[in-house]
Amino acid sequence: EKYMAKYLVILLLLALASSAHSLTYYTGPGEDAGQMLSTLKPGDTLVFKDGTYDRAVSISVSGTEQSPITIKADHSKSAVFDGHGTKQYALLLDGAAFVKISGFLIKGFTKNGIKPSGCDNMTIADVEVTECKKAGIRLEGCSNTLIKKVYVHHVKSTGVLIAPGSEDITVEDSESCYNDDGRGRKGDADGFACNDNTHNITVRRCKSHHNSEDGFDFRATGTMTIDSCIAIHNGATGMKLWKG
Repeated sequence: EKYMAKYLVILLLLALASSAHSLTYYTGPGEDAGQMLSTLKPGDTLVFKDGTYDRAVSISVSGTEQSPITIKADHSKSAVFDGHGTKQYALLLDGAAFVKISGFLIKGFTKNGIKPSGCDNMTIADVEVTECKKAGIRLEGCSNTLIKKVYVHHVKSTGVLIAPGSEDITVEDSESCYNDDGRGRKGDADGFACNDNTHNITVRRCKSHHNSEDGFDFRATGTMTIDSCIAIHNGATGMKLWKG
């Protein structure tokens, strides 16, 4: 029993030491969030206070499997990134890994609302993207990424786009609607789409409606899984599966 008690004390001390190194930072409109991001270590959290942000945020930090980095809104949809039709991106991620993003409202960007490139083990959750001129969320060369409970609407291209080089991507419990590039059935404004050279793509319990092109447009080279999804009132095909 004496040795067991010592063992439990050691475990407790290790847990406390680990939590002591995890810090939470807060940033607000007008502050330099980029500087704070550059200081984040595995296990840290950066919280965006309620308000409107008009600067793009670049993210290249990485957490670990045991200690991911969290970047989130203080209250859901109350931290707003507004590009005012002049900024290209809200959140631009390059080579980040084990990062969780949640709670933001993103609107009015000339390209993508969120664009992760070469990222691994990402989670994007509880995010709304609207009024962007390109895909609301575009994954490029990413792997082991989960997108869940996102709402993309009224963008001028595809709502959620999985671009070449991406693999092991899951999109679940999400909605993409009213996306329209002005080209009707000849356009690219799908609800959800994945390009060639994408592998092991899963879309689960998602709804795509009132998009000017397809509801789901999948060209994945490898395995594709569509589970319990709904496609209604889209301009072209509800579900278009090219190959798999």
